[in-house]
Order: sequence, then structure tokens, then C-alpha cells
Amino acid sequence: MLDSLLCFLYHISPALVTVLLGTYMINKYLMSRSNEASFIDLLLKELDTIRSDSLEYWNNSCEDAQGAQKDALLSQKIKGGIKSASSDLHYYWERYCDEQKTTMNNLMVEVSDACTGGLFESSRKKIDPGRYFLITNAINHVRSNLFRRKL
Repeated sequence: MLDSLLCFLYHISPALVTVLLGTYMINKYLMSRSNEASFIDLLLKELDTIRSDSLEYWNNSCEDAQGAQKDALLSQKIKGGIKSASSDLHYYWERYCDEQKTTMNNLMVEVSDACTGGLFESSRKKIDPGRYFLITNAINHVRSNLFRRKL
């Protein structure tokens, strides 16, 4: 009885070890991809927030005190959102990408310039609905690069 059990384990144990190691490695890979996809979703939400705040900022008139106060609040939200998204993208790029970071750095500089360029935080700022297209275009470049990594 004991001999037959040992013989059975002798023949089945290499296959069992192989299956367990394979399962562990596949699980580790799938969890890594899942974490990466979740992080990309977080980055996309941050970019959407920057886009909506920028739309509101560049379509807000600062001629009265309430408009100026709203502009000050939105400008801080935009600058903070860009800084947060930029640092998160740097972290993402270092952790998940083997490529050079210059592409993503250039894209975030483009987003920053589009959102904060021109008469940003100026008392002479006028409503500029055309700037929203620049912002959307810059953010969509970043989004497309992230979607390429996610798929």
C-alpha cells in the first residue's frame, strides 16, 4: 500500500509542481496587467478632470469678483491636476514601460502649455473657447498613448 502511494507520488509530483508553478506565474502576470490597466484608468480620469476644469476656466469671464474668484480656484485646480498627472505618468512610465520617458514628458509639456498658455492667470484674460480644442488635442495624444499600452 505504501509502496503504491510512493510510486504514484513519484510519477505525479513533477506534473503537479509544473502545474502549480505555471498557475503562479500566469496569476502573477495577469495581476500585473490588471494593476496596470487600473492605473491607466486612474490616469485617464485625472486627464478628464483637467480637461473639464480647463473648459470651465477658458469659458469663464473674470470681469466681476465672483468670476475672478472662480478663475483663481480653477487655475489652482488645473495646475495641481497637471502636476499630479505628470508625476503619476512618470511613476507609471518607470514601473511599466521599458521605453524612454521623453515621449510622455513631451506630451505632458504639450498638455501643460495648452492648459496654462496665453493669458492664463492674467487679469486681462478673455473668454477663449478655441483654446479648448488645443487642450483636447493635447490630452487626446496622452490618452491614445495610454490606450495603446492598455490594449
